[in-house]
Amino acid sequence: MEKISVFLVDYRKAPDGYVLVETIDECIELLQNFDIEHLSLDHDLLNKTRNGFMLVQKMVKEKLFANRITIHSANSVGGRSNV
Repeated sequence: MEKISVFLVDYRKAPDGYVLVETIDECIELLQNFDIEHLSLDHDLLNKTRNGFMLVQKMVKEKLFANRITIHSANSVGGRSNV
């Protein structure tokens, strides 16, 4: 299975070498179909009812994994929220 790194964010560009996704659904599709080396999550997304924390909850429920997960959120409260 191909290894990729994924950057979940709504307003910024992904760093070189990362696949940019803007929604939880896009990210889940990659988690289901690729070996994720690094998953970098933003907490706040354009869709205010679905955020990075909700993605982590779905990952746990569906047993989807990444080798390394970091949070790059500017939201100091949301970025720490129980992850």
